[in-house]
Amino acid sequence: MGSRVISWHGAAAALALAVMCAGMTCRGTDGAGAASAVDGDPAAMWAFRFERLGGGTLTLSELPSKVVIVCFFTTWADAGILQAKALSNLFERESGRGLGVVGVAMDLEKDASVGPFVRQFKIAFPVVFADEAVLKGTSPFGNISTVPASYIFDGEGRLLGVWTGVMPAKELESLMERHL
Repeated sequence: MGSRVISWHGAAAALALAVMCAGMTCRGTDGAGAASAVDGDPAAMWAFRFERLGGGTLTLSELPSKVVIVCFFTTWADAGILQAKALSNLFERESGRGLGVVGVAMDLEKDASVGPFVRQFKIAFPVVFADEAVLKGTSPFGNISTVPASYIFDGEGRLLGVWTGVMPAKELESLMERHL
């Protein structure tokens, strides 16, 4: 009976891992992932105006970067927390080489949850809020049905790819090697 329990737990763990990994896909235009087209207009994404945490606005085109990662996340989901922390560490290490990161909080409570999250996890990159168009899927980014979702641009606003789920460290490192 003991071996059945172990094999059942092993099968359950394998199934959980498969379900988790199913959400991690990359669609891109630089050969990094599947060749499927990315929805939305990259030029409109590049010019889209976001409301900043703490006031003011931000467009991606304002960032003087070689690579810009725009990560849509929530403060209450483990995957969003992991991705935000990983991107914050990467931003601190690579911003001097030209990496820009913007976090787009998909939380409905905005300041009540996002500000404390940024302070608690010491998020180093700018954080902006998803507006009604982003939340409804009518912005240039289209319907963001999985978070975290990361849109990766070069410094000229060309969309390099879209990653859904937590982006593995080796993918982030590969991205830096190819584009910085």
